[in-house]
Amino acid sequence: MDFAYTAYTEDKQLVKGKVSALNEEAATQLLGYGGYRVVSLKSVTPFINMEKLMARFTRIKPQEIVMFSRQLALLLESGTDIATSLDLLQEQTDNEVFSKIISEVASDIRSGTSLAVALGKHPRAFSSMYHRAVAAGEQGGKL
Repeated sequence: MDFAYTAYTEDKQLVKGKVSALNEEAATQLLGYGGYRVVSLKSVTPFINMEKLMARFTRIKPQEIVMFSRQLALLLESGTDIATSLDLLQEQTDNEVFSKIISEVASDIRSGTSLAVALGKHPRAFSSMYHRAVAAGEQGGKL
């Protein structure tokens, strides 16, 4: 997290700047080690969040969904549990946005959500037809 600060140096000069730290207390300590006496410290939120912007414009190709489905089916048929299968697929995916989506799906499954519901939370990647077909497979025991 970035913080904007106003502080005094040891020779009583007023300085302004930015510092990156985990929290406000860590930022204050970091500035103190540098010889600054903090007057004000505020967290800075960037105007443009690059991660969200990339997710918005990065497209998940149908071929990636097909490959994901085939690989998931093979892993499940081999006896690997679904959360581990998703972790393996997430590591193999080159598309960062799709990798993050798979990671979120795996996290939802670990928290007790069904696969269909977890996939349904990501309509940009998985169509409603896709997650409904998964729901039918789950209910019929033929996933």
